[in-house]
Amino acid sequence: MDGNRRYADKNHLLKSVGHAHGFNKLMQTLEWCKHIGVTEATVYAFSIENFNRSEEEVNALMTLAREKFNELLSEKNDLEKNGVCVRFFGSLHLLPKDIQILMAKLVLETRHNNKAYFNVCIAYTSRQEITEAMNKITDAVTSNSISVE
Repeated sequence: MDGNRRYADKNHLLKSVGHAHGFNKLMQTLEWCKHIGVTEATVYAFSIENFNRSEEEVNALMTLAREKFNELLSEKNDLEKNGVCVRFFGSLHLLPKDIQILMAKLVLETRHNNKAYFNVCIAYTSRQEITEAMNKITDAVTSNSISVE
C-alpha cells in the first residue's frame, strides 16, 4: 500500500487520513478481486522500515490497524460465508501485543476457510524474510536435519 502519504500531501490531508483512504481503496480492490474470481490477494501493509517514521505517524498506522482488524473480526460471519482465510506474514513480534492478539484471533477465526486467501504482510521486508529463511536452512544443516546434497 504505497503512496498514501503522497496522496495526503497532494490533497492537503493529514497523513492518517491518506492511510485511511488507502485502506478504503484496498477494500474496493478486494471486492473487485472477488467479482472477477481472484482467490488470493496479498497486501504489503507495513514495512519494517516504516517504524522509522515519526512516532505520530507510526501510532496513527497502528491505530488504523487496530480499527481495521477489529472490523474484520466483527465481520467474521461474512469472511466465513465467503470462505476467506486471513493470514499474516512478517516480523509480527515487532508489533504491539494488542495488535498481535487481534491478528491471532483473525487467523484462528478464519483458518478453516479455503475459498479465498487474504495475505497481509505487516512488519515485513523481503530482505528480512530471506535472511530468516537462510538462517533456518543454516540451522537445519548444522543440526543435520537436512543435508547439503
